[in-house]
Amino acid sequence: MMRQKSYLEIELESLNKVVAICFYGRSGSFFFQSLLDNHPDIISFPVAYLMRYFYEFWNSCANIRTIEELISKFTKDYDILFDVENPNPSDFIESNVGIDNNFHCMGEKKDQRLEINKELFEVSLFRILSKKKVVTRKVFFQAIHLAYAHSQGKKKLNNGKPPIIVFQLHTPMPQRALGLVEDFSDTLFFHTIRNPIQSLGSHMAHYFDHQGNGMDINLLLWLLDGAVNGGYPVFNECRKHSFAVKLEDLHRHSEKIMREVCGKIGIAWHENLLKSTFGGFNWTFKSGKEKIKGFNTTVISRKHENLFSEFDRMRLSLLLKPQFDSWGYEFDADWYGFEEWGNPEMIRLLMQYPFRFETLYYPNKDDYFRNREVIKTFLSNVCQKFCSQEAEKMKPLNLLRIDEQQKG
Repeated sequence: MMRQKSYLEIELESLNKVVAICFYGRSGSFFFQSLLDNHPDIISFPVAYLMRYFYEFWNSCANIRTIEELISKFTKDYDILFDVENPNPSDFIESNVGIDNNFHCMGEKKDQRLEINKELFEVSLFRILSKKKVVTRKVFFQAIHLAYAHSQGKKKLNNGKPPIIVFQLHTPMPQRALGLVEDFSDTLFFHTIRNPIQSLGSHMAHYFDHQGNGMDINLLLWLLDGAVNGGYPVFNECRKHSFAVKLEDLHRHSEKIMREVCGKIGIAWHENLLKSTFGGFNWTFKSGKEKIKGFNTTVISRKHENLFSEFDRMRLSLLLKPQFDSWGYEFDADWYGFEEWGNPEMIRLLMQYPFRFETLYYPNKDDYFRNREVIKTFLSNVCQKFCSQEAEKMKPLNLLRIDEQQKG
């Protein structure tokens, strides 16, 4: 049997491989990370804790002079690691994030909490950092991952391979990914995707559930922009290191797609890759008002008819044709000869009619008419952009494919 190794024995310099996970709308990025969570060669923080804001946290530490101060600030700002039900947000953690992600009721019996011992984490982190003359951003990022893994009680197989850090970048924004690429130039980006219209519908439903009646127009434009302009590499220079993983494949062809992921990351197959966990505990995730565990087809089968009419789906398919084509989704826009993306004026005219989701999100008549004009302008600009010659140079992410003969 291969000997296990403490994470405190691992040299920071060996931790140079990072896998960043990004979303395309609501596409299962948390679920994807949960499948990687308990692989013996992977270390990571729970999805919603470190995601996005680590680099903002580091920038806030500019005036800190000692290791002790740095550790104290981190544990204060990320107290959620030690008290999963802490309702108080910091500048880098959203309120109630532990409860919202069901991290207070983990495991088969839902009686486990996703927490680590604060004192053990602080001692472990100090032990790692005290070996370094200078604590850079990269060093601190590496060190907190080792200290967290050690505090979980996780052991590394002594197989000669350094662990791989999996980081939930989540929002694929260049300004947030820049620090990661600066420190780890060979970062692999895995973007979870799904049918573009279902992804948009799920994203809209998620925020509508949280806000109740109505929705801020800027938020709605952000959701539409994410659908139309999302699904591309964070940086064009990273295209060869960027892959799209279908949520549909994760649920329907789980082992086959996860074996493809293993090949890209460079890890051996392990049975834990078919278990949805965080901290080694089974995880039940929330989808709207439902709580869903593991693999299923419920999430990927929703059509969101309350948000989109058939006419809406046809029009959205035209706007999202690059994503549909690149990822092999069935194209919904096969009516009236509009299956080809080629008549910008006709497409722009089609966008003048309201979408069903507008009447749902803006029940107030004044808001509806005011925001209708804003949405029309946005969609007109989208049409102009994607009907231009520049659009020919823009290609969505390369899909991580399963051999059709293997799907069975």
